[in-house]
Amino acid sequence: MKKTFYILGSLLLFTCIFNGCQPQVDIEAAEKAVIAVNEEERDAFFAKDIIRLAEVWVQEPSSRRYFPSGKSLRVLNGWTEIKADYEEDFEAEWWDDYKDVKADFLNYVVSVNANSAVVYHDIHWTGMYLEEPFETNQNRIVYLVNHDDTWKISLIVQMTVPEEKEEVTEETAEEVQ
Repeated sequence: MKKTFYILGSLLLFTCIFNGCQPQVDIEAAEKAVIAVNEEERDAFFAKDIIRLAEVWVQEPSSRRYFPSGKSLRVLNGWTEIKADYEEDFEAEWWDDYKDVKADFLNYVVSVNANSAVVYHDIHWTGMYLEEPFETNQNRIVYLVNHDDTWKISLIVQMTVPEEKEEVTEETAEEVQ
Protein backbone atom coordinates (compact mmCIF):
# COMPACT_ATOMS: atom_id res chain seq x y z
CA MET A 1 0.00 0.00 0.00
CA LYS A 2 2.79 2.42 0.92
CA LYS A 3 4.52 1.60 -2.38
CA THR A 4 1.37 2.48 -4.36
CA PHE A 5 0.99 5.72 -2.38
CA TYR A 6 4.62 6.70 -3.12
CA ILE A 7 4.24 5.86 -6.81
CA LEU A 8 1.02 7.90 -7.13
CA GLY A 9 2.54 10.76 -5.12
CA SER A 10 5.66 10.72 -7.29
CA LEU A 11 3.57 10.74 -10.47
CA LEU A 12 1.55 13.70 -9.19
CA LEU A 13 4.71 15.59 -8.23
CA PHE A 14 6.33 14.75 -11.59
CA THR A 15 3.22 15.97 -13.44
CA CYS A 16 3.15 19.22 -11.46
CA ILE A 17 6.84 19.89 -12.04
CA PHE A 18 6.64 19.39 -15.80
CA ASN A 19 3.21 20.95 -16.30
CA GLY A 20 3.70 23.80 -13.86
CA CYS A 21 0.74 22.67 -11.73
CA GLN A 22 -1.34 24.99 -13.90
CA PRO A 23 -4.94 24.17 -14.71
CA GLN A 24 -5.36 23.07 -18.29
CA VAL A 25 -6.55 25.81 -20.62
CA ASP A 26 -9.37 25.22 -23.07
CA ILE A 27 -7.41 26.63 -26.01
CA GLU A 28 -10.36 26.84 -28.39
CA ALA A 29 -12.53 28.72 -25.88
CA ALA A 30 -9.63 31.02 -24.96
CA GLU A 31 -8.94 31.81 -28.63
CA LYS A 32 -12.59 32.78 -29.15
CA ALA A 33 -12.51 34.91 -26.00
CA VAL A 34 -9.37 36.85 -26.96
CA ILE A 35 -10.69 37.44 -30.49
CA ALA A 36 -13.94 38.75 -28.96
CA VAL A 37 -11.98 41.16 -26.73
CA ASN A 38 -9.91 42.30 -29.71
CA GLU A 39 -13.01 42.97 -31.79
CA GLU A 40 -14.75 44.69 -28.86
CA GLU A 41 -11.84 47.16 -28.75
CA ARG A 42 -12.50 48.00 -32.42
CA ASP A 43 -16.27 48.23 -31.95
CA ALA A 44 -15.94 50.40 -28.84
CA PHE A 45 -13.56 52.71 -30.73
CA PHE A 46 -16.03 53.19 -33.59
CA ALA A 47 -18.82 53.73 -31.05
CA LYS A 48 -16.59 56.34 -29.34
CA ASP A 49 -17.31 54.59 -26.04
CA ILE A 50 -14.50 55.09 -23.52
CA ILE A 51 -16.29 52.99 -20.89
CA ARG A 52 -16.28 49.93 -23.17
CA LEU A 53 -12.64 50.59 -24.07
CA ALA A 54 -11.70 50.78 -20.39
CA GLU A 55 -13.32 47.38 -19.87
CA VAL A 56 -11.05 45.66 -22.41
CA TRP A 57 -7.75 47.34 -21.46
CA VAL A 58 -5.42 46.61 -18.56
CA GLN A 59 -5.49 49.95 -16.76
CA GLU A 60 -1.87 50.02 -15.64
CA PRO A 61 1.26 52.06 -16.43
CA SER A 62 2.68 49.00 -18.23
CA SER A 63 0.00 49.08 -20.98
CA ARG A 64 1.23 50.27 -24.38
CA ARG A 65 -0.24 51.26 -27.74
CA TYR A 66 1.87 51.82 -30.88
CA PHE A 67 0.35 52.97 -34.16
CA PRO A 68 1.17 55.07 -37.23
CA SER A 69 0.13 58.70 -37.18
CA GLY A 70 0.84 60.65 -40.34
CA LYS A 71 4.48 59.95 -41.13
CA SER A 72 5.45 59.10 -37.56
CA LEU A 73 4.88 56.42 -34.95
CA ARG A 74 2.68 57.25 -31.95
CA VAL A 75 3.73 55.58 -28.73
CA LEU A 76 1.33 55.72 -25.79
CA ASN A 77 2.69 54.61 -22.43
CA GLY A 78 0.23 53.50 -19.79
CA TRP A 79 -3.55 53.46 -19.58
CA THR A 80 -3.70 57.18 -18.71
CA GLU A 81 -2.10 58.17 -22.05
CA ILE A 82 -4.06 55.55 -24.00
CA LYS A 83 -7.36 56.74 -22.54
CA ALA A 84 -6.52 60.42 -23.15
CA ASP A 85 -5.65 59.65 -26.79
CA TYR A 86 -8.93 57.79 -27.36
CA GLU A 87 -10.87 60.67 -25.82
CA GLU A 88 -8.99 63.21 -27.95
CA ASP A 89 -9.74 61.16 -31.08
CA PHE A 90 -13.44 61.06 -30.21
CA GLU A 91 -13.58 64.86 -30.12
CA ALA A 92 -11.35 65.48 -33.17
CA GLU A 93 -12.72 67.30 -36.19
CA TRP A 94 -10.91 65.00 -38.63
CA TRP A 95 -13.75 62.49 -38.14
CA ASP A 96 -15.92 64.88 -40.17
CA ASP A 97 -13.81 64.15 -43.26
CA TYR A 98 -14.52 60.39 -43.05
CA LYS A 99 -17.70 58.50 -43.88
CA ASP A 100 -18.64 54.80 -43.77
CA VAL A 101 -15.30 53.73 -42.32
CA LYS A 102 -14.92 50.01 -41.67
CA ALA A 103 -12.03 48.01 -40.25
CA ASP A 104 -12.31 44.33 -41.14
CA PHE A 105 -10.10 42.08 -38.99
CA LEU A 106 -8.80 39.20 -41.11
CA ASN A 107 -6.36 36.28 -41.04
CA TYR A 108 -6.23 35.71 -37.31
CA VAL A 109 -3.35 33.80 -35.75
CA VAL A 110 -3.79 33.31 -32.01
CA SER A 111 -1.36 31.87 -29.47
CA VAL A 112 -2.79 31.23 -26.00
CA ASN A 113 -1.04 30.30 -22.76
CA ALA A 114 -2.54 29.94 -19.29
CA ASN A 115 -2.37 33.67 -18.45
CA SER A 116 -1.49 35.43 -21.70
CA ALA A 117 -2.26 35.43 -25.39
CA VAL A 118 -0.86 36.99 -28.55
CA VAL A 119 -3.14 37.82 -31.46
CA TYR A 120 -1.83 38.59 -34.94
CA HIS A 121 -4.18 39.75 -37.69
CA ASP A 122 -4.62 41.99 -40.69
CA ILE A 123 -6.88 45.03 -40.82
CA HIS A 124 -8.51 46.06 -44.08
CA TRP A 125 -9.74 49.66 -43.79
CA THR A 126 -12.33 50.99 -46.23
CA GLY A 127 -14.55 54.04 -46.41
CA MET A 128 -14.77 57.54 -47.81
CA TYR A 129 -12.33 60.36 -47.13
CA LEU A 130 -13.30 63.81 -48.40
CA GLU A 131 -15.98 62.14 -50.54
CA GLU A 132 -13.39 59.85 -52.22
CA PRO A 133 -13.20 56.10 -51.59
CA PHE A 134 -10.12 54.87 -49.74
CA GLU A 135 -8.70 51.61 -48.55
CA THR A 136 -5.57 50.67 -46.72
CA ASN A 137 -4.15 47.64 -44.98
CA GLN A 138 -2.49 47.22 -41.62
CA ASN A 139 -1.04 44.42 -39.52
CA ARG A 140 -1.74 44.29 -35.82
CA ILE A 141 -0.24 42.48 -32.85
CA VAL A 142 -2.23 42.41 -29.61
CA TYR A 143 -0.94 41.07 -26.30
CA LEU A 144 -3.60 40.13 -23.76
CA VAL A 145 -3.38 38.98 -20.17
CA ASN A 146 -5.88 36.93 -18.22
CA HIS A 147 -6.93 38.65 -14.97
CA ASP A 148 -9.37 36.56 -12.91
CA ASP A 149 -10.65 34.70 -16.01
CA THR A 150 -11.12 37.96 -17.92
CA TRP A 151 -8.95 38.68 -20.96
CA LYS A 152 -7.68 42.26 -21.18
CA ILE A 153 -5.47 44.05 -23.69
CA SER A 154 -2.04 45.08 -22.44
CA LEU A 155 -0.37 45.98 -25.75
CA ILE A 156 -1.42 46.89 -29.28
CA VAL A 157 1.10 47.37 -32.07
CA GLN A 158 -0.45 48.46 -35.37
CA MET A 159 1.57 48.91 -38.58
CA THR A 160 0.51 50.15 -41.99
CA VAL A 161 1.38 47.86 -44.87
CA PRO A 162 3.09 49.84 -47.64
CA GLU A 163 1.30 49.80 -50.96
CA GLU A 164 2.92 47.64 -53.59
CA LYS A 165 4.73 49.64 -56.19
CA GLU A 166 4.53 48.72 -59.82
CA GLU A 167 7.73 47.15 -61.09
CA VAL A 168 9.46 49.45 -63.55
CA THR A 169 10.52 47.71 -66.73
CA GLU A 170 11.81 49.11 -69.99
CA GLU A 171 8.31 48.85 -71.47
CA THR A 172 6.57 50.68 -68.61
CA ALA A 173 9.33 53.31 -68.55
CA GLU A 174 8.78 53.97 -72.27
CA GLU A 175 5.02 54.25 -71.74
CA VAL A 176 5.54 57.00 -69.16
CA GLN A 177 7.75 59.02 -71.49
